[in-house]
Amino acid sequence: MYRKVIALGADIHYLDKVETVIKSVSVHNHEVKFYVFNDDLPSEWFLLMRNRLKVIGSEIINVKKADHNLRDFHLPNAILSYATFFRYFIADEVLEDRVLYLDSDIIVNANLDELFFLDLQGYAIAAVQDFDQDGWLTTFNSGMLL
Repeated sequence: MYRKVIALGADIHYLDKVETVIKSVSVHNHEVKFYVFNDDLPSEWFLLMRNRLKVIGSEIINVKKADHNLRDFHLPNAILSYATFFRYFIADEVLEDRVLYLDSDIIVNANLDELFFLDLQGYAIAAVQDFDQDGWLTTFNSGMLL
C-alpha cells in the first residue's frame, strides 16, 4: 500500500509541466501513487511513465475524464486551463483516505512524509493561506491541497 498519494490534473498543453512535477516529487519521494486526471493525454505517455516510476516503487494511474463540460466553464484569466477543474473529481476517483493535490506549476524540493502524517484535527482538507505583496490574504492557495 502506498503511503503517499498525489493527484494532478493536466491537458496535453501541460504535459511537460505535469511531468516536471512528477520528476520533482520522485527525486525526494519513493513509493508514490500518482493519479493524473486528464482528457487527452496519450496512453503511450502513461506506459513510459509507468516503466520509469516502477524503478522507485511508484505507480501512475490514468484517470481519463472525457465526459465533461469543463471547457465551457469560465476561467478568471487566460493563463489557466480548464484542466484546473479536474481537482473537483478527486473525491470521486481516488480511493485512498488521504491525497495531496498539486498544481502543474509546483516543484517539490523535499520529502513529503510529514504532510501525509499531518494531524488534520478533524478537518476534511488542509490548505496554505495565500500571501501577496500586501500581506496575508483571506483566501487559500488552491495549488496544494491535502
